[in-house]
Amino acid sequence: MPSGDPPRPRIAEIVRKVAGQAAYAVGKATKQAYPRFLGLHAAAEAVLDRGDLLEVDRLAEELLGLAGRFRNDWNYGTAVHFGNILRGLCAFRHGNVEWAVEYLLLAGRAPGSPRLNNEGPDLRLAQALLGAGKRDAVLQYLEDCKAFWHGRGGSGARQLDRWLADLRAGRTPTLRPDSAS
Repeated sequence: MPSGDPPRPRIAEIVRKVAGQAAYAVGKATKQAYPRFLGLHAAAEAVLDRGDLLEVDRLAEELLGLAGRFRNDWNYGTAVHFGNILRGLCAFRHGNVEWAVEYLLLAGRAPGSPRLNNEGPDLRLAQALLGAGKRDAVLQYLEDCKAFWHGRGGSGARQLDRWLADLRAGRTPTLRPDSAS
């Protein structure tokens, strides 16, 4: 790879965002629900980057609503997980820690999907709630994520076990895939 190029995982994330935003735009322009469903997560993340929490929450709520229409879709579990994480991040940033906890727990109970099974859960809200002293909620979330995150060769399950052991021992791990405690 030529020097200066971003690492492959970063390139994959950029492609996913661009494709998602394009799907959202197509769905919005054509008023078709399925492309909107596929693109709402990326659209909400782009708005989150700009800091418009009300719009992020609206988009995440729409994502969760559309997810119910596409329960048999490969992206259903991803949509449920990320929709709840985004709503929880909005609640947390507005100071409503209890709602943030509820959204975190709902995200952890999402069914698996190809993306969640391989890449694992979104940990931003769990990390923020750890900082707010909500260890029990984060423990439950991580336990629930064991139902879907296995990772390549079981790496996801091993990572979850390490974090859970740290939390139970009173330590506060940094919640990033492949991070040391």
